[in-house]
Amino acid sequence: MGSAPMPPDYSPTGYHQGSIWPFEQWFIARGAVVHGLLEILSVAERVRGAVADLGFVELFYWDEGKGLRGPGVVPGEGCDLQLWSAVVPEGFFRLHNGGEGGAV
Repeated sequence: MGSAPMPPDYSPTGYHQGSIWPFEQWFIARGAVVHGLLEILSVAERVRGAVADLGFVELFYWDEGKGLRGPGVVPGEGCDLQLWSAVVPEGFFRLHNGGEGGAV
């Protein structure tokens, strides 16, 4: 789902070694808009679809074999509802409409 190289300790279900955090993807998207990195922006924006599918989760996983996976799949994997994830759709909306440092 992302564009970074996979570290040797990567795990698609690792809390800090493979999970995708929606609020972090907004920061990445904002930086991509500010610096004109449209390929990075398109990757970061995939989180909007995941939040639409899974709800306002703390984190989720992308597993090549199983696809999008959210809380409830792996023990100890994070919380179902998080305020910081609830603001992600609004943040992306603002990016596309000239707020938060630029427009796409």
